[in-house]
Amino acid sequence: VCHQPSRMIAKTAFTNLKTALYSIYDNREAHTIARYIFEDIFNIFNTQSEKQLSDTQVSELKTIQKRLLNYEPWQHIVGFADFYGSKFRVSPDVLIPRPETEELVHLVLEHVKPLQTILDIGTGSGSIPISIKKKYEHLEVFGLDISEAALNIAKQNAELNQVQINWRQANILNQNEWNRVGENQKFDIIVSNPPYVLESDKTEMHRNVLDFDPELALFVANETPLLFYDAISNFALQYLKPNGQLYFEIHQDFGQQTVALLENKGFQNVEVLKDLFGNDRIVSGST
Repeated sequence: VCHQPSRMIAKTAFTNLKTALYSIYDNREAHTIARYIFEDIFNIFNTQSEKQLSDTQVSELKTIQKRLLNYEPWQHIVGFADFYGSKFRVSPDVLIPRPETEELVHLVLEHVKPLQTILDIGTGSGSIPISIKKKYEHLEVFGLDISEAALNIAKQNAELNQVQINWRQANILNQNEWNRVGENQKFDIIVSNPPYVLESDKTEMHRNVLDFDPELALFVANETPLLFYDAISNFALQYLKPNGQLYFEIHQDFGQQTVALLENKGFQNVEVLKDLFGNDRIVSGST
């Protein structure tokens, strides 16, 4: 007897995937993840579709479900993340861009003037400088990272989004490497979303972040929560033009300490801004 593989329609397959994800995600997130998988992998945009999945698609869906239930981020499975209205290639070498960081980009864009020069430190996937450059192509924009693998992804993203960015590889914590940005280069704006998650925060974190995002881009020792803010603000004192602006994404518990750090170094107009969830999220100051 010739055995016919059981057919499955998109609507049922979508519901099955979503239901499976309820075991590790809340309902809204499970629905969103399932939707992205169906749109980006199978090009199915109507989750109520009666369209029949091929045997290959059913088999692929099983594999994807297994990966998702192992906490692998859906962005790694589809290969892209959405950020500030654009698509960005992601991999385990870069942090998946977060919605809170869109607020940082939005703030910078509100204060940008024509022909300014901007540097993003710890650029990762390049989501910050690329989003800024896409909005204002007349700006000269730089992205710096310690990781060659991250910069390779950032370069692909610049190409994907059709913008020209000046990429630099350097360890911002090592003052001897600062000149890799350019001996006489000065910036109007320096922006950074540096590593700020404490090692002690790991206990509260989701496995999809802990197991798959690069530690290099996330964590700092409990004893030195402001390690990168200290180094970057020192760098900014040398590399910002007069009246230059510095913007940081921060750990919500360290808003006031970050303000104090910048004020002690002589930065002016230092302030903390809250994110959409009411948490301290951005600190800005000027030279």
